[in-house]
Amino acid sequence: WSRNGDHLALSHESGQVGLWDVHGNGMTVLGKSDAPMWCLTWIPDNATADCNIATDTLVVGSWKKNISFWDECGRNTKRSQNIDQLPCSLSCSGETHGSFIIVSGSGGRSSIRNRDGNKIADLPKQDSWIWQSCLSLLGDRVAIGMDSGSIAMYSLSCPFIWCSDGYWMAWRKGTTDIIVNHGDRFGRIRFHGDVRRISMSGKVLAVKLPDKVFIYELGMDDNTRISSKCIHSFAMTRADDCFHLSSKELVVSKDDRLLLFSFEGNMLVECTLKSRVNCISAGVITKKGMASITVGLENGDVLNLLVRPTFPVDFELQRTHGVSEIIQSPNQAVFAVIDDERTLYVYHGSTRKIILSEKDVAGFVFHTSVSHFICYSRRGSLIIQTLDGYSASFQLQGKPVMFNGSGVLLAINNTLIRKRLSMVSILKQMFAHGDMCSASSIVSTLGVDEAWSILAVEVKSILGDTNLPGARDSHAV
Repeated sequence: WSRNGDHLALSHESGQVGLWDVHGNGMTVLGKSDAPMWCLTWIPDNATADCNIATDTLVVGSWKKNISFWDECGRNTKRSQNIDQLPCSLSCSGETHGSFIIVSGSGGRSSIRNRDGNKIADLPKQDSWIWQSCLSLLGDRVAIGMDSGSIAMYSLSCPFIWCSDGYWMAWRKGTTDIIVNHGDRFGRIRFHGDVRRISMSGKVLAVKLPDKVFIYELGMDDNTRISSKCIHSFAMTRADDCFHLSSKELVVSKDDRLLLFSFEGNMLVECTLKSRVNCISAGVITKKGMASITVGLENGDVLNLLVRPTFPVDFELQRTHGVSEIIQSPNQAVFAVIDDERTLYVYHGSTRKIILSEKDVAGFVFHTSVSHFICYSRRGSLIIQTLDGYSASFQLQGKPVMFNGSGVLLAINNTLIRKRLSMVSILKQMFAHGDMCSASSIVSTLGVDEAWSILAVEVKSILGDTNLPGARDSHAV
């Protein structure tokens, strides 16, 4: 049945597929084949459509070793994809908005494919044919039934891919879509291939597919929508390890090599480092104000490299454990490193002295406006902290991906959730130490919310009938 219950699809061993309406009346017959049409499934083709809008796509598996795509009117909507097996089962989870399907069959093989049929990955090979595969409702588990009579179950995880620059943010939705966000505005860019890497610099977004790179210019169409225009694209079949947009150029890595590409796809610079590149971020401010990148290596070293002319070293920080992530502060004066043992180190950009270190850190972000405000997750808690020692802890799950105003954007199971956090605890610590300058910084940059009303009531009760201007107005206080 289609998602809205209006259509029933029947596949036949004779090589045809029929579409029937809810009353059992034959509507149309899809293209005939001389091989059995063995399996089929409906996938939602629009991630925002509700069940009353006919936007489902019918995927059909043929024993001609291909899968084809049809709409509810019987029209072939996409190019058929050849596969290297006889398909016996197709499975899709509606809750994943058709982001991927499981194709199983002969040879004991199952593959994960995006909604266009392009292969993303293979499941472990089995000893006998697979007659049925079934995805869980949330699409995070799959069960497969084999000719041998046994059943195997696997967990599926799709890495959360995202990037940000200031108040701009982009993340992968499913495997083929990019959602772009700025404040209350959103935009969507849909691709026919699997999105592997994304990076952004200001209003420019770079997207890496398995065989191509797209460069987009972002803008504001109206009060609610973000527009996107592809300004460059070029072929890149290499399997890059890291992918970073720097000014008007693109930096990619492969093992221990760094390569700089123009937006037209021309390789401009190549250099070899002494260890594999694990991550790349925007660089710290250099003395001459030149564009730079910060690179984390597998041997633990952190390098700040000038982009031109041939990645000269601006500074080198030698460490013992491999670098997993590098996060740069918005003013590029402070940077953070998370190593392979999930230990966080925050460094001063010019002196490279350690400002803060914490163990068992799962995620970390700087505040978009106030660089000395940080947020990190650890052991089921979310910690808001200033680099001069004030902190507050919240019992929240998820990895922080953006911290602006008094709210934090958390990634939980590939879903983004925004949580507004009360700064009362930190404010009270500042008041207790007489640090009114830092408290004023919070007022001016983190926004005023209900926490301030609570504080105002407390202050008013202390002031009583004093003649201090505004003392009788809790919000003024």
